[in-house]
Amino acid sequence: SDELIDALTPRPGTPALQYRGLHLLTAKPSSGNDAQMPAVGLDKASPDLPRYPAVERDVAVVTPDRLSARQVEDAIRDAAGPLLEAVELFDVYTGPPVPDAHRNLAYRLRLRAPDRTLTAEEAEEIVQQVRISLQERAGVRLRE
Repeated sequence: SDELIDALTPRPGTPALQYRGLHLLTAKPSSGNDAQMPAVGLDKASPDLPRYPAVERDVAVVTPDRLSARQVEDAIRDAAGPLLEAVELFDVYTGPPVPDAHRNLAYRLRLRAPDRTLTAEEAEEIVQQVRISLQERAGVRLRE
């Protein structure tokens, strides 16, 4: 964008610039050209990267239109427990074969344990808890 280009264009005598949380340092290119070129450095510490990998699983449900996607997401969060790192609605579908006044909602669950790599069995157990809870508590139908 023009705003970013303007922010990255160093002004004579300006050793550093600020743009959206990044501290932009300027340095002279090695070619001997007097024009300064921006070099990006982080102004604040980066968050720690996770030590153990995440496991992702997808869950798709058919819901009545009156049931909000947020209500389904809340039910997923409640059932999944503390190892659920994130839940993302990634698809909404209406039309055949989904019944009238219903829609298909597909969610991606990201699971991670802070102290170990989750096994496939642990991940499947959590997903099964989510599926049971969605059927019983939210009254949705599961898609396979």
